[in-house]
Amino acid sequence: MEHTTSPSCAGLSGSPRAGAPAPPLAAFIGTSASSVLVALFTFASGVLIARALGPAARGEYGAVILLAQLAATIGCLSFFDGAIVVLRAGAERLRPLLPGMAAAALCLWAATSAVLVAVLWLAGPGRGGLTFGQGALFSVLIVLEYLAAQLFSAAERSQMRFGLVNLSRVAGPAILCLLLGAVLLAGPERAGLPLVLSLLLLSRLPVLLVWLARYGGALAGAPRRSFVAASGWTGLRLHPALVLGALAGQMDRLIAVAIWPADLLGQYFVASAAVGAGYGVISTAMSIVLLPYLAGLDRAARRARIAQVVRMTLLASAGAVAAGAAILPAAVPLLFGAGFAPAAGLSLGLLAALAPLPLRAVAVEAARARGRFWPPVEIALVSIAVMAAGYALSGYVRPRQLILALGLATLLSALAGFLRLCRDGDLPADRTLLPGRADIARLAALPRRILARGGAG
Repeated sequence: MEHTTSPSCAGLSGSPRAGAPAPPLAAFIGTSASSVLVALFTFASGVLIARALGPAARGEYGAVILLAQLAATIGCLSFFDGAIVVLRAGAERLRPLLPGMAAAALCLWAATSAVLVAVLWLAGPGRGGLTFGQGALFSVLIVLEYLAAQLFSAAERSQMRFGLVNLSRVAGPAILCLLLGAVLLAGPERAGLPLVLSLLLLSRLPVLLVWLARYGGALAGAPRRSFVAASGWTGLRLHPALVLGALAGQMDRLIAVAIWPADLLGQYFVASAAVGAGYGVISTAMSIVLLPYLAGLDRAARRARIAQVVRMTLLASAGAVAAGAAILPAAVPLLFGAGFAPAAGLSLGLLAALAPLPLRAVAVEAARARGRFWPPVEIALVSIAVMAAGYALSGYVRPRQLILALGLATLLSALAGFLRLCRDGDLPADRTLLPGRADIARLAALPRRILARGGAG
């Protein structure tokens, strides 16, 4: 549900300028640990939202969040990614450049909001109790908070400071859980879609206010035009990969929003939340903690490290599938409520369909570690093409048709990424990709190492 850090930003923010030290391991461990907390709190808030709203309103809630965040991701034009690159490559101080970043954020918000409101107007009234005015208002406010978070996060990460960035990712869903819990304790009948969306916006304010206290005095002033132009141009060069990756990652839900009734949509969003939490933790642990070390390694060391990450990812994904198959059928209706019993079956299908997702993340991050932006584009295009072909053949009238196409798209796009790594000489296509006992022991020790590093940090 939260997308405060784009993948390309995550890869580029650690690109040190000449003479700057590489980011410490503690930063990557802390980011990974915070990602685990984000997954847990996001899952918990998803349970509370489902219980507060029921299937139909839950579907509308998911549609509002999905469309607003996708619009913000596309509408930001990767400007803040470009700003990080420019700031890390130069020697200028951050604060004199903040007015330009703030002005760009306001312009991007105005343009994105105008397009989003027009799309909502053409789409017609909502299906879960929102009027057009309510849907438009909540959507533009979600975009505003997203761009504000991107601005401040870029400022922090350009200085290799990750504390508030990680706090912002955890605090939002944690505060949302507390607010939703208080509403449900007061009486489920008090909850409704407008109230839940208001609580979502409110949950993101505290960290934004902390950031505003830190940087607010520097936001006003004349923008540095050369910096804005350089950041915008750099961002535009990075943007196609980000847009295609976002579309590929959310293609199934975008199609579902367009063609399915609200109650079925709510069941699908709940199943996606139940399955996505586990795979999200695996992908984050592999891409953020381990893969940044690929940058700067010679070819032999890089090949060995990628092969090791692949083996550990295979083990982690197999463990996630086994655990999910045992837990989800009973856990989904128990946690989300009896009204979401159909989501249990959908979650098992998604569990299998998304099994190659962590491996696809490895292929993407391995390419980014070498500064290559075409492989992620290629991976996204394969996924989008398969999903489009599936729609042309079936129309996705039944959920199982969509889930089958999603599984095929995830598998083929992951294979495309690994074939590219093999062709580029970054991955050995031999038995070294098969997990062994040492990999099992290393994976089992990873949680202990994360806790030890977190305590030391």
